[in-house]
Amino acid sequence: MEYLGKKEVSAVLLELSLPDSEGIDTFDKLFTAAAHTPILILGNKANEALAKRAVERGAHDYLLATHIDGYSLPRALRNAIEQQAIEEASYAEKERALVTLNSIGDGVLYTDIAGNVAYLNLVAETMTGWAPGRSGGTNLLPKSSDY
Repeated sequence: MEYLGKKEVSAVLLELSLPDSEGIDTFDKLFTAAAHTPILILGNKANEALAKRAVERGAHDYLLATHIDGYSLPRALRNAIEQQAIEEASYAEKERALVTLNSIGDGVLYTDIAGNVAYLNLVAETMTGWAPGRSGGTNLLPKSSDY
């Protein structure tokens, strides 16, 4: 854990049964310390359910020790690292888009396919009078009785 705070690590292969930590707590401690580092769980048939639970809580994937070979382990690590890079790039792009939308002087909103408001920029919030975050789900499509 100390190493993670000092060095950049590309990925972590974690065995859930360690001498000083065991079970899902092992994953939770690591995930807290390295939430942006891909974590692959190394499990076995006896603790496969636990490995699946770690994936539900944020691990990228799990591998059963009996299935690891010179192909599957490097491939799983490479996939986890690439997936993390894609997620980080997507997050950064979304943040840039939100900054841009909130910086322009026009009101911008978008809806889902059903016509429910999914986003309003700051100007649109001011124009509509809707409080930030309170417009979600407001439907802008006319009701059939309005025709």
